[in-house]
Formats: sequence, C-alpha cells, structure tokens
Amino acid sequence: MGGVLKVSLALTLTNLISMNAKEETLTTNVWITQEWVDYRLNFTKEEYNKVLRVPADLVWLPDIVLENNIDGNFKEAYSANVLISPGGSLSWLPPAIFRSFCPMEVTYFPFDWQ
Repeated sequence: MGGVLKVSLALTLTNLISMNAKEETLTTNVWITQEWVDYRLNFTKEEYNKVLRVPADLVWLPDIVLENNIDGNFKEAYSANVLISPGGSLSWLPPAIFRSFCPMEVTYFPFDWQ
C-alpha cells in the first residue's frame, strides 16, 4: 500500500509505417508489453481456469509517456484485454501507432549512419 510498483515494459516494433526526412518524423506500429503484479487481484488456478481476460478499463494501468511524441497521442490502437494470472500477475499487450520526432542528418546519404 503506497509503495513502489515495478512495471516491466517492452516495445516491439511491428511495422515502420513512414519516415519523413523533411519533417523529421517517424510513424511506427508497435506492441507495448506491460507486466506488473497487483496482489489485490490474487486468485488460484482452480477459481478461474488459469487466466482471466478482462477489459482494460476495469483495472489500473500504468501511465506511459512517449517523450518525443509529435501529436500528443499516446494511446493504444484498440483496447486489448488485460490478462490476469494466479498470484495477481497482470499482462497487457496493446498495439499502438506512434508519431515521433526523429532528427536525421542526410548530408552524406546513402553513405551515412543514423
């Protein structure tokens, strides 16, 4: 109660939608894997057949911010269910589309490194 909560976060790039060198923007399709434990949601395998799937708006979710976001939109593409395992382990893997600032130096293209 009132302590520190450890949230594991992984970002999987599934698609590079666009890159605009003139505007220095990058649009990507990603999966955001978030995992944490909420002991208030503890249950046994026998109670709910191993894993519960609940709508994301029914549980607490971590607040995640994309620091170099262009349009202020850091929301998932659609509302994915949260998986709750025995012991209160939660996993949430929503897909998202992000537009971010991506500075590029293309003076020596195609022989440059980014």
